[in-house]
Amino acid sequence: MSQLERLYGPEVGSAGWKVNVILLNGLKGSGRDTWTPPVGEAWWQSLSQQLGGATILSYDIPQRPLRVQRANETPLECNAREIIDDIADRGLLNKKTIIAGYSFGGILLKGMIAEVHNGKHRKIGLRYQNIVAFAFVGVPHKGSVWATIAMFALRLFSTTNLKDASLRSRTLKDVDERFKNAVDERFRHVPVVSIIETKPISLGTLLDAHAPRAKGHLTWLPEQLLSRLMSVQIYRPVVEKHSATADLDMEELIEADSCHLALPHFNFADAQGVLAKMVTVVKPLVEVDPAGDPLFEMFGQRIKTV
Repeated sequence: MSQLERLYGPEVGSAGWKVNVILLNGLKGSGRDTWTPPVGEAWWQSLSQQLGGATILSYDIPQRPLRVQRANETPLECNAREIIDDIADRGLLNKKTIIAGYSFGGILLKGMIAEVHNGKHRKIGLRYQNIVAFAFVGVPHKGSVWATIAMFALRLFSTTNLKDASLRSRTLKDVDERFKNAVDERFRHVPVVSIIETKPISLGTLLDAHAPRAKGHLTWLPEQLLSRLMSVQIYRPVVEKHSATADLDMEELIEADSCHLALPHFNFADAQGVLAKMVTVVKPLVEVDPAGDPLFEMFGQRIKTV
């Protein structure tokens, strides 16, 4: 079961609870570490403040075995169903909500919206209308070579969330078609922000993301040599622009001076500018206090604190 953690902002159900930002991590990530830079203040603190005190929530997405309990249900569908159930049970959609997914977390986001559209979650009812924006952060909508390699590695341990993440795979096309059907019929008004990487992965970025202590042990090297070593390119952009685009009418494309690994940390050169552009898109949608919305007077619900 996916675990939910409150990273910042008012407690769900408290008097100060106004707006939610729900984060979904990618493969082998975690609900907190995926979105938290190794050093410095976490960007989601600033996002919360710019949105008037938003509650930042993050699901820790489990890697599931290739076979799950329900017949004919993929790991992606299982995670999507469970998270939507949890969102409904907690009453999170009693407030305006932005959902953001990084890498394969974005594919999961699409699966969740398809689940809502399919009408399988009656507990949500009309509350789906309080999903006011989607954010895709380095999401391989059309697949990638790197994603294919990652999927192969996970299959060695019998854990994965997708059957196939290769370029133009049938699996990704199916998820995309169901998501776009949901957008056309229920979420046509919802803006989409897609943040796109433009830089290849360097050795320094790789160590910053996964082995900061190892990088610290290299400080004995001459400064010029260390700088050259850290700038060595390991891989080109993991998710290229054509794959990172959701191809939706309401989509706002934001290019970031970042590689794939640094994107969710928002610690790259123009991070504040990218964040400001995203806030410009979503802030007008969350400024209306939903407490006085007749929708919520019609649908009372017990709230679970987070």
